[in-house]
Amino acid sequence: MTWGMMYVLHGLAGVGLIALIMVHVYFGLRPEKLPITKSMIFGWMSRDFYLKEHDPKRWVVETSSSHLLRHLRHGLQGLEGEG
Repeated sequence: MTWGMMYVLHGLAGVGLIALIMVHVYFGLRPEKLPITKSMIFGWMSRDFYLKEHDPKRWVVETSSSHLLRHLRHGLQGLEGEG
């Protein structure tokens, strides 16, 4: 491969990277997607947005303590089977 071809490929890769970043930022800042972007940054979403966008029967919200207790119970049941 010649140096000229290497420069061309390097330039195309750079332009492609910048284009992908621009598209990613554009779609992340669209008004209808702002609650999703906000939830990725802060780690939570409003109850209204959750109920509007997600089926509560399929996406059950657990508190951290209930999640921990469920895993602890599951682990203890696994240990009871051994022995």
